[in-house]
Amino acid sequence: MNLTHLGPVPRDEDDPELDTDSVKDATGLFRRISWRVLPLFFCMVVFCYIDRTNLAFAAIQLTEDLEFTPEVFGLGSGLFFLGYAGLQIPSNLILKHTRANVWLACIAAAWAFTCAGFAAMRKKWHFYALRLLLGATEAGAFPGMWYYFTKFYPGDRLTMPYAVVESGISLSHVVAAPLAAGLLSLNGARGMRGWQWLFLLEACPSLLTAIFMLLFLPASVETAKFLTEREKRWLTARIAQGQQQQQVAAGMSSSASLPMLLKSASASSSTSSNVHGSGGGLSSSHGPGPSTWELVAAAASNPYAWYLGAVKFVRDIAGFGIIFWTPTIVQAILKGNAISLDLDAAHHHHAVGVHGQGPYHGGNSTSSPVAGEARVASHDETGVHAVLLTAIPFALAAGFSFIVAHHSQREGEKLLHISVPYVVAGIVYSFFPWAVAHSALLGFTCLTVGVMGVYSGSAANLALLQELSAGPSFVVAAPLYNSLGNIGGFVGPYMVGALVQQFRSFALPSVIMAGCLIVAGLMVFAMPMLLKLPGGVSGWTPGSGLGYGAFSKRAAMP
Repeated sequence: MNLTHLGPVPRDEDDPELDTDSVKDATGLFRRISWRVLPLFFCMVVFCYIDRTNLAFAAIQLTEDLEFTPEVFGLGSGLFFLGYAGLQIPSNLILKHTRANVWLACIAAAWAFTCAGFAAMRKKWHFYALRLLLGATEAGAFPGMWYYFTKFYPGDRLTMPYAVVESGISLSHVVAAPLAAGLLSLNGARGMRGWQWLFLLEACPSLLTAIFMLLFLPASVETAKFLTEREKRWLTARIAQGQQQQQVAAGMSSSASLPMLLKSASASSSTSSNVHGSGGGLSSSHGPGPSTWELVAAAASNPYAWYLGAVKFVRDIAGFGIIFWTPTIVQAILKGNAISLDLDAAHHHHAVGVHGQGPYHGGNSTSSPVAGEARVASHDETGVHAVLLTAIPFALAAGFSFIVAHHSQREGEKLLHISVPYVVAGIVYSFFPWAVAHSALLGFTCLTVGVMGVYSGSAANLALLQELSAGPSFVVAAPLYNSLGNIGGFVGPYMVGALVQQFRSFALPSVIMAGCLIVAGLMVFAMPMLLKLPGGVSGWTPGSGLGYGAFSKRAAMP
């Protein structure tokens, strides 16, 4: 493929090899990169989220066995994000200076062992401690992946790789639902409850992922054996050029000229090929780069990172409130009591099953053993059906997020691709209390649209963040954005649990989560006016009404 119409990296007079003839097929180059790194990251995301959110499926049995009230369950679900938010920036700073495959493999192995530990918990403080630890061990996974992509893809090609990673989140629930149903059905095998098998066995794929990451993930462009030396130099220069152009567009002009960037790329690649062991870290700077303090200061002074983090905070209140409670909500829909939960009856039921009198702990029951077993069997059967039905909204969410990401990258526009789905999904989900009161199908439809809306703008949101935080500071801006957002992941599940326990209904929490989606969409829509978004960024056209009068096609670059 000729690269002329794609916007070549200009020739550097000091290095004639770095021109359009260096790489004959840029699309083929990025395709090879994608086939090498995206499957590994996709698996990492799927298993990460399975281990993070399998609690939602285990809750159908676990909350009764351990006498966890909705408030305890909601608090434990949310505590994950306190450990998660605090360690993301330190983890990415470590990643910047170490081998990416080693550090990401360590992260995957650590959360796998933590997940397996849930099978042994007995008390609520075990639950709280393990959720905090799981958050801490998973903290570096997503910011690390996002930063890794910026070293292999230029900014105008990041939306689809981000979409692949983000689709792994929603598809993890599709996989997790039937998997959880099967593992929960092992209830009683070898004296263990189904939820214990769930935590124990679902940790195994994460350990395998850690091994594959260690063995097959390139540590950096310089160590990627599937790229030629000429391709490495061209790719490094191409990414540097894109970052410089994004910095200029966002008002963060760099003093480095393109020839200097090209020369640095060439020197970096040459050094890595001649010095054993170099090129292992993701930092692409040659010589002394920005200090840790300078990186943190640059990210902390970036208003776009804070604003998009605030958007993610509001969205994640809805997102994780929905994610952790969807199986329970679906089960309530199946039982016809999503609007008026009988928590007293539920508490009496698990009291019979937990305090030494039920099938889990043994002992004598004051009621008929046959009747008690029938109630438990009926409850477990409904729970399995709920888990399987949960796969539907998440499968549709994965497909819809790909459509939005593809259209966003093709049009070179992100703001409307983020804001419109949030607002529309929030409006539809706000009708959940009315819909479920009239029909289980209508209620399930509203819930499905809500789940689709939560995931719709994730890839475009990340690409927008990278566009407005291009350069070395993205290594800190990405985890800063994610940390701010995931505080909402603590608020959402806890809020739902507390309100369900207080009002014995999912009606009010659903309306609040819908409102959060709408607010997140409006915040993105208003971003250009509130922060004076530079012209040319993500399709923003100043002086044309609200500025959304025209989409700018993606930059003509390979």
